Amino acid sequence: MREYIPPIESRENDELIIISLCSSDEWQQDAIDQANKELEKRGIDRSQRKKRFSELERQYEAYLADELESRSTEDFTIIEKIFLVLFWPRELFSGWGLRKEGYTLKANRRLQLIGSGILLAVIVVFWAFYEYEINNQKRIEDINNFDNSKWEKNRIVDTTKNEHDKKETNKNGL
Repeated sequence: MREYIPPIESRENDELIIISLCSSDEWQQDAIDQANKELEKRGIDRSQRKKRFSELERQYEAYLADELESRSTEDFTIIEKIFLVLFWPRELFSGWGLRKEGYTLKANRRLQLIGSGILLAVIVVFWAFYEYEINNQKRIEDINNFDNSKWEKNRIVDTTKNEHDKKETNKNGL
């Protein structure tokens, strides 16, 4: 006889009933046989086992219903919402099983937050382009409004002086 951890003999009646009425797909046949023997030792017959098993099934179904109800109304925390908005591209590749797991509010909220993140990204991009255009226009206005008359005078004077010097050099040198 194989030993299990914890030993079959030390388990509670409800757990033994579940083991004894499960198929060999869920538990090894040796464990099922040991659970049946232990329940017989404790004086629990087959009809009592079936009755208790049906009660346990009802309790489990009620637990699942409660769990699904609480999952359907569960929402993200504020920090999770912020991360969903900021890191929306990462979220496009994960989290699509929320609705299957019963998290209907989270699934809907996730889509809303991803949409908010996309909208925020579009606003930031358009704002950056807008600021670029404003700064570019200011730069062009500054260039157009720049008074370069002194520079042009010096440049023209220097050019005429250089031409005058060249003419004199040519006269003297020839």
